[in-house]
Amino acid sequence: MTKGKKRNLFIFAILLIILAALLYSYQYTVKRLEFLGYYNKVYAHRVNSIEKLNQALKHFKGVELDLVYNVNTDKFDVNHPPAESINLSFESYLSAIKTDTLPFLWLDIKNLESKNSYKILSKLEFLVNKFNYPKDKLLVESLVPVALRPFNGSGFKTSYYLKPKLYLHDSLNLKTEIKNIRTVLKNQPYLAISASYENYDLINKYFPKETKYMWAITPAYHFKQLKIREVLKDSTVAILLSNFKAKKGNR
Repeated sequence: MTKGKKRNLFIFAILLIILAALLYSYQYTVKRLEFLGYYNKVYAHRVNSIEKLNQALKHFKGVELDLVYNVNTDKFDVNHPPAESINLSFESYLSAIKTDTLPFLWLDIKNLESKNSYKILSKLEFLVNKFNYPKDKLLVESLVPVALRPFNGSGFKTSYYLKPKLYLHDSLNLKTEIKNIRTVLKNQPYLAISASYENYDLINKYFPKETKYMWAITPAYHFKQLKIREVLKDSTVAILLSNFKAKKGNR
């Protein structure tokens, strides 16, 4: 083999190594190409540990986390069942936020329902007052819209978590579901709606003016970039949650 060929092979090998390193590191980036121009609307999904929170707040203006309210202890556990709890309270979570500008917090309260909504509200009010956290930087989300009434009346942002995969419903079931959603929004006009980007075409068709909170929990490499950009361009979409792979603390 000539020196020229050896040099070319060496250069080619170096380029392959660089490419592999770039492809590997891209899975950790928050500046994904499909978000270009809309990074301020993209927040981190499932930030359920202090380690992940600290990393997320270096890059995002807000995060989504999961809470389970324990009526016996009157505490919120930061956890997404069936994952095993790490006994991280929401109070400890809030105390770990050290940024000058407080981030927006999207609260997916897993067991929020009508019978415990006022107890949950009372606890949330206590924490908001303790940490002097602005209510307009807290979104309370639930599958049970009536349970959200007291939160909106107290100044919190609220969102009705729509049933998943509406786009797969047959026409009859979809018609019924759309009717139910319209009834909810008529009775509670202050509610936003939240859903996966996969439901975007459907909810944009039937609810074009309503405020929307969306998520696109896709891997770094996928083929839905154009759809996600369409979602981000919509001015009624306030936030889009993105998969955030932290170097530690993922759970």
